[in-house]
Amino acid sequence: MKKPWNLNKTWFKSVGTILSLFLILTVTVTGCGGGSSGDGGGGNSSEPPPEPFVPPAGIITKILNIDTAACPEVNVYFSVSDQEKGEPVRDLNDENFEVIEDDTSKIIKDWGELDNVSEPIVFSMVLDYSVSVMDQDLINIEDASTIFVNELFDLTAPFLNWGEITKFARTSEVIEPFTDEKDSILDGIAAPYPDRGITGTNLYDAIFLEIEEMVDFRATSVLALPERSILIVVTDGEDDNKGNYDQQDVTEAAIDAGIEIVSVGFGDEVALEPLFEIAIDTKGLYIYASTSDDLGGAMQIILDHLQHQYWVLYDSTGSGAHMVEVEVTTGSLSDSDSLDFACP
Repeated sequence: MKKPWNLNKTWFKSVGTILSLFLILTVTVTGCGGGSSGDGGGGNSSEPPPEPFVPPAGIITKILNIDTAACPEVNVYFSVSDQEKGEPVRDLNDENFEVIEDDTSKIIKDWGELDNVSEPIVFSMVLDYSVSVMDQDLINIEDASTIFVNELFDLTAPFLNWGEITKFARTSEVIEPFTDEKDSILDGIAAPYPDRGITGTNLYDAIFLEIEEMVDFRATSVLALPERSILIVVTDGEDDNKGNYDQQDVTEAAIDAGIEIVSVGFGDEVALEPLFEIAIDTKGLYIYASTSDDLGGAMQIILDHLQHQYWVLYDSTGSGAHMVEVEVTTGSLSDSDSLDFACP
């Protein structure tokens, strides 16, 4: 009969062999790229973090109004903004402008720069109430929005603006329909949003809803409404892609309706590039606030933008329908906008 120690020795040899093979396999796998360091490391932790979004240099030219009361003299009002900062581009002159009517360059007879425009607008505010927005952020959003409305009505007095307030998270809801009553608009800003606790951020659905609201309001109103339509969206996040509409839907709908989208993003998690693209594609503004504490400053930039205009005076070809294009060039930057009009 074999001694017991022979059985034990055989057993230990088997275990030792297994452990050795395991160690060899472990070293081999680690050396083949499973580690997070070294030239062969291919783990996710070695990938560089994404570069922060930096908007490219550029200007935005937007024709705001065409005065044909003295035709054939035509007065064209337009804005020029810095697309990186959202601020008005100031101190340009007629050497920076070219006016083209029906493919023919026109002589600029006179021009000017205005900073005290008293002109009402149709506006809406689309405010983010998703769960990622902290309570203090909501206070800052509402305070900044309140300041904007108060100052806008002061700037355009005695004319009245028309405003609507929409709030969103997973769903979106019109809290205060279009009205020219400032106090009602302010009440809409302060009103609670019933779906505040629902997880999700359907940003594009909320913007699309408001575009439809603005189009319907203009189509059904029996009142003489202001020419300019602006949609201001304030958010700290990005669309979670679970809604009915996407970025392209929103952009195309706004362009078709002639609505400028002003995108205001704040915080570390906000998707800045889509907000920038929506704003620039619709001839609106893009503004980034590092925290919600800076939203008051963002609203002041919007107010400055709404006030600042240039105008050029030229002689039209004559009565009938025309298309005028204004091209602005400053340094290496250039942008243009065109609009149809008719001389009586």
